[in-house]
Amino acid sequence: MGRFAFKLQNVLNIKEKIEEQKKIELGNATIYLNQQVAIFNSYKEALNCQVQSFNDKNGKSILAKELIELNGYIKYYEEEISNQKIVIQNANDVVELKRKALNVALIERKTYEKLKELALENHLLEEQSLSNKHSDEVNSYNQLMKSISQ
Repeated sequence: MGRFAFKLQNVLNIKEKIEEQKKIELGNATIYLNQQVAIFNSYKEALNCQVQSFNDKNGKSILAKELIELNGYIKYYEEEISNQKIVIQNANDVVELKRKALNVALIERKTYEKLKELALENHLLEEQSLSNKHSDEVNSYNQLMKSISQ
């Protein structure tokens, strides 16, 4: 029986490596997104603390300077939250692009694996056909030898 060699094995190996690379890229993009969401949440928490502090001190006898300072902090955190929303949206877009690239790589790899399976099936059919042909030749030879010896 002949040895099976898939002619596109090198391409399949490259497709598998590309898929692994795309998985790593997606993982890194997801980690970055999660980090940005954590930053966003910390800004929201800080904003809530500043608003609470402002509300607590607003009705009491306190210097206007402190209220102005608290108001400045509140505006700072509101701006940072707004900027962070943009960063998160961009990170989400990158994650989606990486996910689509991974899906493309996955489809390409599966396509080459299917081609390999089909090539192996064809190889096995050819081997079976050769084996049957060889068996037929041996049987024909044996029949011929029997008829000559009789």
